[in-house]
Amino acid sequence: QEALNCFERMQAEGSSPDSVTFICVLKACGSVGALEKGKQIHDEIARRGLFKKEIALSTAIVDMYAKCGLPRKAQEVLDIPIRNVISWSAIISGYANQGLYNEALICFEQMQNEGISPNSVTLICILKAYGEIGCLDKGKQIHDKILKDKLMEKDIMLGTALAGMYAKCGALGKAQ
Repeated sequence: QEALNCFERMQAEGSSPDSVTFICVLKACGSVGALEKGKQIHDEIARRGLFKKEIALSTAIVDMYAKCGLPRKAQEVLDIPIRNVISWSAIISGYANQGLYNEALICFEQMQNEGISPNSVTLICILKAYGEIGCLDKGKQIHDKILKDKLMEKDIMLGTALAGMYAKCGALGKAQ
């Protein structure tokens, strides 16, 4: 909230925000659920023509909408010329956090079809989705990928996500 207050003061003083400022304030909007302010900032970015030029800005907009509980709006925004693992992970996370697991899985498939490899955040969200819908076989495939790529050495949260997925799928021995 303090970041949003600073942004308001900055604008009131006549300073013009740059891309980094927009990214920071969009992150703040997502963190506190300031959807209306986020929409205003999105509109300002579009008016300035920055949206399609800078992937970090478009990714921040996607993340803001996802965190404010509008994953479908985030996916609309995701239809940008350049997408990366961060923008895809933001939308997948948004769907998973709203309980829209099938939509998260569809996005995961689209991301892979574009040749973009998932990161730990993506995999954690996908494991959550597989656990919630009881898709043990697909969850095991992700587990195999995590082991093959030695990803748990880099992010212990993957182990927690795997245990949760196995437990929700009824494979308690595997979860343990």
